[in-house]
Amino acid sequence: MSKRIGARATIWLVSAVTIFVAAWAIERTDRSEARPADWKVHYAADGGFPRRCELLGHDPLTIAKPPERIVVADAAIADMLSKLVDANRIAAVCDQAFSWSQLAVDAGDWVKRPRFKSFVAEAVLVHEPDLVVCCTFNTPETTGILRRAGLPLLCLHEPRNLDDVRKMIRLLAAVTGSEGRADAVLADIDARVLALARQPGQTPKTALFYSNHGAGGFAAAGDTLCDTAMQLAGLRNVARGSGHVRLAMEELLTLDPEVLVIGIAAGAATSGTEHFLQSQAALSELRALRDRHIVRLHPALYMSGSQSIVAAAEEIARQVKRSGNR
Repeated sequence: MSKRIGARATIWLVSAVTIFVAAWAIERTDRSEARPADWKVHYAADGGFPRRCELLGHDPLTIAKPPERIVVADAAIADMLSKLVDANRIAAVCDQAFSWSQLAVDAGDWVKRPRFKSFVAEAVLVHEPDLVVCCTFNTPETTGILRRAGLPLLCLHEPRNLDDVRKMIRLLAAVTGSEGRADAVLADIDARVLALARQPGQTPKTALFYSNHGAGGFAAAGDTLCDTAMQLAGLRNVARGSGHVRLAMEELLTLDPEVLVIGIAAGAATSGTEHFLQSQAALSELRALRDRHIVRLHPALYMSGSQSIVAAAEEIARQVKRSGNR
């Protein structure tokens, strides 16, 4: 295509530091966007296709047959679809999925699928998709162009809790005809959540999911999947409010959590957040630092916002138990 279509979106993956900062720094000021539960799916009389997806205030989406050329523009959606459809049904997937979802750990046949770095119309149209799946924070200029081009486009809100994740998996299964696989994925989630709940009971430790790469501190408060992960792991989140909130050093000292959860790249010895924590003399008496109760998580466990948050909870619980046995 000779002429650039629309405005180019900012490239997501500039560096690990930039992504970590951006992921925590985005302030979710508009909490009114549609969540997975708001979508209604109407099935053909025999339960098959065509299927019609409706959302109040949006044009309905009709899926004539099970899509075979799906373009995936979000890491969380890639995480979910990797459990629901075979890789040969994926026309292209965003490059970020191979850094910030479980595809970073085990890509399987997805590694063979075409990738794109930026969600621009040109990068999507070249793959001739029969379904495009993206999130509401994807570039609106691009989604507008794709809709005007007549492409079936499913735009989803990022999940904020495990119930949202479950509903999003159900919705993706409905539009792809993968209900059987979704049943297995959801059964696995439920079994693992139950196993976490059955761990030996004790008074929950106070905890904070914290990030600071030099541009100021942020914490995951309520209504986030990071908060969900800590709760599933048996911790009590001390961050106040909802969403990813700014947290000054003085507030961190006041909260004084027993456990700090931070992100760290696979194989890395440390992270920007940990360097900040260790380099500030004023923080040396934080209980989590003094007692060495720091949980380090690979971003694939929590950055995408998918069923992987259960694996994040399992890893948090494992590391908390290990640090308590030292």
